[in-house]
Amino acid sequence: MITNLHRTLRAAIAVTLLLPLALLSSKLYEAYLENFFIVQTVRLMMTDPLIDTRSSLQIRQDLAARLHLQGIAALSADQIDVMRKQGITYLQIHYSHQVVLGGSKIFQLHYRETFP
Repeated sequence: MITNLHRTLRAAIAVTLLLPLALLSSKLYEAYLENFFIVQTVRLMMTDPLIDTRSSLQIRQDLAARLHLQGIAALSADQIDVMRKQGITYLQIHYSHQVVLGGSKIFQLHYRETFP
């Protein structure tokens, strides 16, 4: 009888500890996936040979539109900086992703990346 009680308690404790961890890791996976798609889209855009001929506004709007088509709303045109140095175009993106669990904000991830 006591052995069955111990097993039940161990199982209950394991579920109590592992369930929130599993939910949190799934939320972190969503944030990672979103960042991955943003980085891949920016890298693809940087390989465009005509990027140096476009205006900063065109680049920002084009990148925001490409991300919107993929269902990513975390990055808007206002969060993209276009810099040109010695004929090379650089893009700097900065955005954040809130990790929400159970209706409350757990923490916020901030991203700032520069792409040559």
